[in-house]
Amino acid sequence: MFETFLASVVEDYADVHRVELIARESNKAAVAFYESLGFVKEGELQKRIRNLDGSFESDIPMGWHRPGTSA
Repeated sequence: MFETFLASVVEDYADVHRVELIARESNKAAVAFYESLGFVKEGELQKRIRNLDGSFESDIPMGWHRPGTSA
């Protein structure tokens, strides 16, 4: 589904050069999946999520750039 979405961005939305998302740092499978689609980690927003056990974790902002454009 995400591959179809990104293909649609490339084909149908020439003015969109970037797609952004945020993943939880603990969701390693999601981060790896997004990286496999060409998203790049762009930092860390520390202690943004409080877990049920009272601990905190970070958000990982990620960005995808239209092929052929510079980041």
